[in-house]
Amino acid sequence: TEKLKKGLEEMFAARGIPMQAIGVGSIFNVVLTEEKIRNYRDLQKADLAFRKELDFRLLAKGIYTKPLNRYNVSTVHDEQVMEDTLTAYEAVLDEMVK
Repeated sequence: TEKLKKGLEEMFAARGIPMQAIGVGSIFNVVLTEEKIRNYRDLQKADLAFRKELDFRLLAKGIYTKPLNRYNVSTVHDEQVMEDTLTAYEAVLDEMVK
């Protein structure tokens, strides 16, 4: 999970998109904000429209996400799945940030 979170944070940062991968253990969320997240009200200040579009585009590339929901990583998510996920994210972000 940490590898995935770090890869995503680097990918978003390289494109100038504020993002935090927050969570503990195998459950985390991609939150599109620079603000410190302290409670659910802080989450509502994030760019939810961008995140929703991102999730739907990932789904079209075969990466299942529940739009605007947290991610869960398990033992079935091997190195290939992680690489496929990062590759799909990269393609989608390139489409969205031109």
